[in-house]
Amino acid sequence: MELPGFGEARSPQEQVAIAQFAALVREALSRIGVESAVLIGHSMGAQIVAEIAAREPPHLVWIVLSDYFRSGPRWHSRTLAGTAAAPS
Repeated sequence: MELPGFGEARSPQEQVAIAQFAALVREALSRIGVESAVLIGHSMGAQIVAEIAAREPPHLVWIVLSDYFRSGPRWHSRTLAGTAAAPS
């Protein structure tokens, strides 16, 4: 998925927040009928996945965060800790 300002997608007129990118991803998943998912995010993508996990944990089977960095006053470690259990 190409988010606004990345790849071939048009650049937005205004700055887009992580929460707005997360909403776009959630909308895209909903539009194509995804009911549960494994989401993988690297760097800023990891922030987006963390934002989705903080708001929609029941729909996530697993999340993978690579080079995840904390941004702003909101830290998702508490939410992410309970999002998925390690496979047995």
